[in-house]
Amino acid sequence: MFSFAKRVGTLLLGALLALPTWAAELQLRVIETSNVQAQLTDFDYDQDKSNPQLGYTRTATLVKKAQREVKNHVYVDNGNILQGSAIGDFMLTKGLEVGEIHPSYLALEKAGAMASVVGEREFAYGLNYLDKAIATSNVPVLSANVFDANTKAPRYKPYLFKIMDLVDTQGEKQRINVAFLGLTSPNVFHNSQQDLRGQILISDVVLTAKKYVPLLKQLGADVIIVLNHSEAHQNALSQIDGIDVLLNAGSLKAYGSEIGTMDLLLNNNSGRWRVMNKTWATRPLFNPETQKANAGNSWLMKWVLRHYHRSTRQFMAQPVGKVAENLYSYLSLVQDDSAVQLVNAAQKDFVQRQLARQPELAKLPVLSATSPLKTGKQHSNVYDFTKIEQGDVSQRQLADLVAAGEKVAAVKVNGAELKEWLECSAGAFNQIQAASKTAQPLMNWQFHSQNFDVIDGVSYQFDLVQPARYNQDCRLVNANSQRVKNLSYRGKLVEPKAEFIVATNEKRASEGKFAGTGKQKVVLKGAVDTRQVVGEFVRAQTMANGVAETRADKNWQFAPMNATVSFETSPSERARAYTALEATRPYLWVGQDAKGFAVYQFDLDK
Repeated sequence: MFSFAKRVGTLLLGALLALPTWAAELQLRVIETSNVQAQLTDFDYDQDKSNPQLGYTRTATLVKKAQREVKNHVYVDNGNILQGSAIGDFMLTKGLEVGEIHPSYLALEKAGAMASVVGEREFAYGLNYLDKAIATSNVPVLSANVFDANTKAPRYKPYLFKIMDLVDTQGEKQRINVAFLGLTSPNVFHNSQQDLRGQILISDVVLTAKKYVPLLKQLGADVIIVLNHSEAHQNALSQIDGIDVLLNAGSLKAYGSEIGTMDLLLNNNSGRWRVMNKTWATRPLFNPETQKANAGNSWLMKWVLRHYHRSTRQFMAQPVGKVAENLYSYLSLVQDDSAVQLVNAAQKDFVQRQLARQPELAKLPVLSATSPLKTGKQHSNVYDFTKIEQGDVSQRQLADLVAAGEKVAAVKVNGAELKEWLECSAGAFNQIQAASKTAQPLMNWQFHSQNFDVIDGVSYQFDLVQPARYNQDCRLVNANSQRVKNLSYRGKLVEPKAEFIVATNEKRASEGKFAGTGKQKVVLKGAVDTRQVVGEFVRAQTMANGVAETRADKNWQFAPMNATVSFETSPSERARAYTALEATRPYLWVGQDAKGFAVYQFDLDK
């Protein structure tokens, strides 16, 4: 545990020696990275190809350029650097060897980072893993508000005090005391897959800052830089007197795709150094207008990370387990789908285990909601479909099931909200006229398929005689319409006041677009990537049963009516063979449309 009391005398002496003896002015640039999320290279491991819009090997070039432009600079990282991408997952699987520096902290060291902070994602792999990573890091990793639950001592180094020799505008050397204070979000208790309660305590971010800022001033700090990894407290922290630079983790885009710079102007006219002016700017890796990168790869960084890059590609190609059947999304918008079924099963299993220690929630039925990932990109891309063959499934193939960055979360809903949730999903379909003599288009392509949530654990029908109750933005447009029929749980109609837990992704859970969602409804915040959850589920099922069973349970259907409809899907021979084999009703191939999609027809009364 860190103790700072014994350093006070030494630091005070250093501060006295650093007092300026004549009027001077100098400039200091603070360079920040944040939310790198272990995306250490410019390589998209899901697609197995380079991507110039991300990656720390390019970020480091931006950092180096920002350093070279000025005489005085400090570079810091604002946390969330251990977990969130393929290299992070590979390192967890491999484990840290004795004396090995975690590549995230190794990259910071080689780029000249002076400090980092403990972010929420640092806890995602557990305290033991985090402790090992920090112990090997040569870059100080700070957090002033995380304590050991048993000893009540600071678990990490609260701050860093540096006496720096800088150059003023006249070219003279000046000694400046710069202090760095790290703050961690209390949300780690909600956002971590690990049960941290009983192991750590987290104090209030603002109260912690109010405690340490005066102390750092007493120690002689001329400039206090706060590395704040708690966005919710940004405004309150900005009101604290004595903080010269407040860096917020949410101010920069993820995966190292941009850096921030804060240029400070200091003078000592008052007898001590003070910050008189500051200017903030961001620098992106990629220019969307020119479609060109603003920075190339740092060859030093590529060399340092070469082993981890190569090993991660091999890791992504390795099977995580076996699936019992082909996971194709060719029919995912017209019938229950095995690919969706697998994601829902994994989410449900994960949430049940996470809530097992909370009796009031553990007793409630757990459902799961997800939408098909690839369905032809809204009738624009005939190649955009999930295509995972029966048998071995690799880490890379999980990218065909779940979007990057999704995290498993859960909400508590009642029966009425559950029905309204599904009513929004029902907006994916056009209103169908009964007894029409011609085939009518089924799909409403104005409705994004990512909003077509399939909720497993209940059964239901969509009555397409009715107009959609909600539009493509999930806004109520036909208050008297009810498309969702026979919503049942274990054979009984769902009562409006019945309570359920719904596993879903973090965005859906917190955004409040669908009924039953919103921050006030969240009972499990997202911290663990859905891909990781699905991979672990497949692995566990394979170890237990030899294969992960993924067959769809056909829990949703269209209500019977006298009408014929048409829908579009992939024109490939594989899609045609799959449709003939797996159709839950007779689908008749009738040709291709102008966009190249295969067109099928079927009767809703069958």
